[in-house]
Amino acid sequence: SLSNYGLRPPRMKLVLADADGSVASLGFGNLTTNNPSLMYLERAQFGDVVLVPSGLFDALQNPSFRFRSRQILSVTPKDVSRIEVTSASSGFSLQRTNETQWVVNQENRFKADPALVNEFVNVLASLQSVEFHQDVVTDYRQYQLSPPESVYQLFNSVDQPIATLLIGTNMVDKTLVRTEQEPYVYAIAEGDRARLPTTAFELRDRQIFSIDPLRVGALQVNSKAGERVIQRNEKGLWDLEGNAERIQEISVEAAALESAVQELATLRAENWVAVGEKALTQFGFDDRSPRISLLLREAAPDEPSPSITFSGKISALYRPYASTTFEGVPYVFEFPTRVFTPLYQALKLEFPISSKNAKTSNQD
Repeated sequence: SLSNYGLRPPRMKLVLADADGSVASLGFGNLTTNNPSLMYLERAQFGDVVLVPSGLFDALQNPSFRFRSRQILSVTPKDVSRIEVTSASSGFSLQRTNETQWVVNQENRFKADPALVNEFVNVLASLQSVEFHQDVVTDYRQYQLSPPESVYQLFNSVDQPIATLLIGTNMVDKTLVRTEQEPYVYAIAEGDRARLPTTAFELRDRQIFSIDPLRVGALQVNSKAGERVIQRNEKGLWDLEGNAERIQEISVEAAALESAVQELATLRAENWVAVGEKALTQFGFDDRSPRISLLLREAAPDEPSPSITFSGKISALYRPYASTTFEGVPYVFEFPTRVFTPLYQALKLEFPISSKNAKTSNQD
């Protein structure tokens, strides 16, 4: 009798339905007396009783929410063609121009960094909840979700909205969010929240200069000691001693400088840190901060000399803080150490670079 196996009635009944309407009914009974890791299972469609691991029954005892998807946005990165980011204080948009390139539209339109945008889109597409904070919500204001702190709206290639993420209360180790498509309030890890940019400059292309190194005819260094110009002679050798005509062979220092100039001409920021005039003061820049300008051969009359200024402070990753200007706006960034070291040594820049500065500077 099936009642001997605990199957009349069963301890639990599981009904599985296929897409074509086929139904399978499973009944879970008692544990076996000689092996409690096995239990009796009735398969109604086959009219038999089999033994299955009892762990399956235990797993099905979990509340239904345990099977709930933690994926917050139902999007794939390739389907995203435009992103609108808005907050109480600012806003910007990202527009895909081809499979790999994006532009940022704010007050000025500029090229976005493909790697940074890809990371941004992938974070949105893979965002997972760490907590189902609240399912029944009558007032989103208590979670700072009406109005939200910031909004990320995603559009497809025909400019139709496909997902919207609203950001609310920060709770130290997590942040409350919701989607426009669902009423629930989720919590995401604070680490994931930190990877979502809130300002346009964070996504700017990190390529600062794209200059043919052979066009660099001289370096102009402005510092506390005044101004000096290091020339490159007709042989392409750097005059570090002020005797350009007498230089016949390249020194170790000049060779290191040449290598640094090669990279300086195609300089790429390690990381954007801040933007605006206030950022210069915040990160230690002043009128005495050393500035290196690339004096270009055959430069047009209105062609500015590309320049980089150093504050003398370094980031938590021991990268010097530097600044340059785009569209008249100063940008602070982390300068690559591999380029800075030979510049610092060959040009004898007059300010200290030490780990102590990292403690007095604002970290990124």
